[in-house]
Amino acid sequence: MKTVKFEGKTEQEALEKVRDELGLSAIVVSIKKQRKRGLLALFSKPIVIVTAAFAEEEDNKDKVLKAAKKAAESAAKQNLPVMPDILDYKPPEGPFTVPYTQPPNFDEGKDIQIAHQKRTIQQLEDKILAAEERFANLAVAAGEKIEEPKPKYTNDMIRMFYDSLINQGVMPELAEGIIEEANLLATNNTSPDINLMVKIVYNKIMGILNEPRILVGNREDGQVAIFMGPTGVGKTTTIAKLSSILILQENKQVGLITSDTYRIAAVDQIKTYADILGLELRVIYDSEEIYKNVVQLKRNNEVVLIDTAGRSHNNKENIKELSGMLSKVPESDRFLVLSVTTREEDLLNIIKTYETISDFELIFTKLDETGSFGTLLNICFLTGRHVSYVSFGQNVPEDIEVIKPDKIAKALMGTGFDAWREA
Repeated sequence: MKTVKFEGKTEQEALEKVRDELGLSAIVVSIKKQRKRGLLALFSKPIVIVTAAFAEEEDNKDKVLKAAKKAAESAAKQNLPVMPDILDYKPPEGPFTVPYTQPPNFDEGKDIQIAHQKRTIQQLEDKILAAEERFANLAVAAGEKIEEPKPKYTNDMIRMFYDSLINQGVMPELAEGIIEEANLLATNNTSPDINLMVKIVYNKIMGILNEPRILVGNREDGQVAIFMGPTGVGKTTTIAKLSSILILQENKQVGLITSDTYRIAAVDQIKTYADILGLELRVIYDSEEIYKNVVQLKRNNEVVLIDTAGRSHNNKENIKELSGMLSKVPESDRFLVLSVTTREEDLLNIIKTYETISDFELIFTKLDETGSFGTLLNICFLTGRHVSYVSFGQNVPEDIEVIKPDKIAKALMGTGFDAWREA
């Protein structure tokens, strides 16, 4: 141990010097008052001399001070009771007649401060444990929520039908309605008739699709068909395919009329088809010309097909113009050509708009781009309309056919698109 003396005008000043120089680890050995020597000392106040001892290896004054301050700040943040700061200790003032041999116990103050730090640390650990427990409970609750839901249908075949319909894009409420009767049969019988269950689901789908209405060309006065629809759905290609079928398979004479003069090269496209198939083609630029040309073509042809320009269902002027053209040929069949890749919400809006100007059957194109048939079933169910033809590629005339509801029904029940094409 080594000793050092510190002077001060008061005991407090001398002790502060001890604290500042040696830290809390120093031990106060003695506190004395002493006058300076000489004549002037008679008129001056006595000074206080504090003798303090310290170990040479004790050089951690700053660490102790910082730890004490940090503990005090932490206690304040957590609303813990703060003990009196031992650094503010003030010994009693006044003259001493004997040496001050009982210094304040700084070690005891240090122990109190350490006890506070331990208590603070323990409280923090308790909070961490409580938080971990809450997170564990949340994890358990989350695990309970994401457990595998119980199957909607207990019968394996009913569940297979439902899953197939949903995977094909059929609306859940429609899928439930289709299998409802079959599910009752499966639920109320320990050994339900599987063939009867299949037949029930099959007939439900067939009833929604309805029988197609097609071009037959057997009217004595000739058959006229008008094709309408949005831009880009494939009306012109569809007309070319149907013309080929009527000519090559049905041995019918076919005439063409196009009013689609808005699109660049649209007339050239249909002219190319007409030249290849040997068809008579008329191009009109005004709705007033349509009736005259229909009459002329019907003289030599059993079927007259009319291609119209693509019309946006949001453009009221275009729809009004189309309505005027349709009024010129009242005795005609109408087909609304739609792409199965269009959003169902948009399909319903298109159909609703065209219903304001005409009755019609549906033709769906681009089935090769989707691989599912749910949209066809949904649209037929929601609108009550018939689908007459479906197309699934660009090859003329191969990639179009009269819709076969039985094949669509089987595909919706789990056969799939490829099997439907091969059927």
